[in-house]
Amino acid sequence: MPYRTTDVVSPVRITESAPKLGDLTWEAVGKEIRVSWDQATMPANAIGRADRSGYLITTADDSAVQPQTDGREVARVAVSGHPAVITTTPAESTTGTWVSWLLDDGRRIHAWTQDADTNDALVAFAETLREEPTPLTRVFSLGLTLPGLTQQVSSSAPAPSFVGSIGVQLCPAGPAVTLATTSSQASCLDVTTLLGGQSEKLAALGRADLTLISVNGRSIFYGPRHAYQQPPPTAITVVDSPVPLSSTDMAALLAAARHDPALG
Repeated sequence: MPYRTTDVVSPVRITESAPKLGDLTWEAVGKEIRVSWDQATMPANAIGRADRSGYLITTADDSAVQPQTDGREVARVAVSGHPAVITTTPAESTTGTWVSWLLDDGRRIHAWTQDADTNDALVAFAETLREEPTPLTRVFSLGLTLPGLTQQVSSSAPAPSFVGSIGVQLCPAGPAVTLATTSSQASCLDVTTLLGGQSEKLAALGRADLTLISVNGRSIFYGPRHAYQQPPPTAITVVDSPVPLSSTDMAALLAAARHDPALG
């Protein structure tokens, strides 16, 4: 499977009239997609991201986003002719408010930006989002699933300067798996590529409970719940499983992982 695929498609694109934005990051599960941009300029020594603007695509059922908003209505407005509502987000959120409206495909979009200090400015940003199918390029992909773990949760980050991790979760299929809940899904398996600045994490992976073995000509450090490939490239792929897996399954997962060589 090639490391680049375009099978995740956003129903909207951002137009040229939008303010200058930084690198794009996205997450997707089922029909839900979260897209965000960081600051257009970042300090040279910055680690991680500082999301400034973005949007969340959900099903039309607002209950899907309740963990991310307290739902207090601020104003009723219009976005590109669509009836919309501005609501508050939790106090710990950096977005403050977002504006939501129904898309023609039946899903709901929630747009936000830290650069808007008025409702009019928030609506102006939202109107730079137009309904037009837009492929989201993967920089990491996984070419298989496992029995009982068939729902893929994907994420993608900018290359080549991003420091951190990207990957895919394999979760039990069902309505409980949403972008709001995947981080708390103890039943999900993680296949992650660690990028620069992860030396401490790599050292921890060499703990005594992992054994260096060869599976179908592939040398891996293996444990029933954790595995990674040896020798590691600059970017190293790691498997963390909620249940014990055979060395054959672990090796297959590592072999099926593909990442953009620009990441390292």
